[in-house]
Amino acid sequence: MKCGLVSISFRENTPEEIIEAAAGAGLDCIEWGSDVHLRADDISRAKEIKRRTEEAGLEMPSYGTYIGLQKLDLTELKKCLKMADLMEMQTLRIWPPDDKKPDFSSEEYKEYVRSCRLVADKAKEYDKLICLECHQGVLTDDYQTTLRFIHDVNRENLKMYWQPNQFKSFEYNLKSAKELSPLVTNIHVFNWKEMDRFPMSQGEKEWKEYAQQFKQTNCQNIYMLEFMYNNSISVVKQEADSLRGILGEVYL
Repeated sequence: MKCGLVSISFRENTPEEIIEAAAGAGLDCIEWGSDVHLRADDISRAKEIKRRTEEAGLEMPSYGTYIGLQKLDLTELKKCLKMADLMEMQTLRIWPPDDKKPDFSSEEYKEYVRSCRLVADKAKEYDKLICLECHQGVLTDDYQTTLRFIHDVNRENLKMYWQPNQFKSFEYNLKSAKELSPLVTNIHVFNWKEMDRFPMSQGEKEWKEYAQQFKQTNCQNIYMLEFMYNNSISVVKQEADSLRGILGEVYL
């Protein structure tokens, strides 16, 4: 079990500032996002980010890409796979279709399955995992649809990120964590209630129970802080301390 930070939490900050905050908070790793900080076509900047991240004692387990299954761009996929290889990242996060699920036609759904298989097969050539996430408003935003989709794609290197759905009940999210835990690699950690954000210290009870579900699978999960309650990089250490306190009671 490791704790990390998702760089897209701080799109207004530089990679250097994010590295400093993560290292200062005693975190283990950073997931770099492809939209701002680690663009797939900027090799020289990537090498500098890699050097600085490693010098700070931080790992880079995953690449937060915006490759979308809905309108798959194979050129961008290849760039992102090469970047992940350069940065020695094991996992690429990709974006599920964001249509409204009741409006999917059977042919659209089949096309999303085909696209995901294509991405997984390309990723396998680079020995990479790909992960979808339980983001609100996408195909995989509820665990039952997610389980069906993962089954239909049927690729061993397709896994899941998990995060609570802030628009659903704690009971639903706990069930979601339990059902998806065997598929989950990374976990996006935040404490939201609909659009209101709160410090992690106020989500201690819920997150202890979520973590219990993932602990039972004996997977090597990475808990990644995402979107601080006040959007400020200054509270990363505070939130990291809260997260470690929560997980410490579960895993130790």
